[in-house]
Amino acid sequence: MKDLQDSEGILPDGSVLAGLASKAGEHWTYRFMYTPEGVVTFVNDACCRLLEQTTEKLEGKNFLLLVPRENALEVRDMVFGLSPGNPFGLVLQAHHLPAGSVLRQLWRHGAVFNEQGAVVSYFAEGREW
Repeated sequence: MKDLQDSEGILPDGSVLAGLASKAGEHWTYRFMYTPEGVVTFVNDACCRLLEQTTEKLEGKNFLLLVPRENALEVRDMVFGLSPGNPFGLVLQAHHLPAGSVLRQLWRHGAVFNEQGAVVSYFAEGREW
């Protein structure tokens, strides 16, 4: 989250979510879902093309394998810190493509909770920044 504030200068009060509200309503290209244990249960075709993997190779893997290595700890901490009062988190990340170029992406991770407040599933949506 710090990267969003520093690199984009989004809001002087440090409110990243408010600053991204207009972007959050836009089309999200990449999507995947994962269990509370972090196991990928769904990945869309756009994610497969981005990662150059098949659905069969990605489903059943830990979701952090879909996140660039340099963002994995930040994403893990954000995701497992989600709560019923704070069910969404945003992260800006750079995906290094095989040809050597870098694709900047905004990802929104969210948690779905049951009536007792326990996580029943997570989802992630990404778009080019």
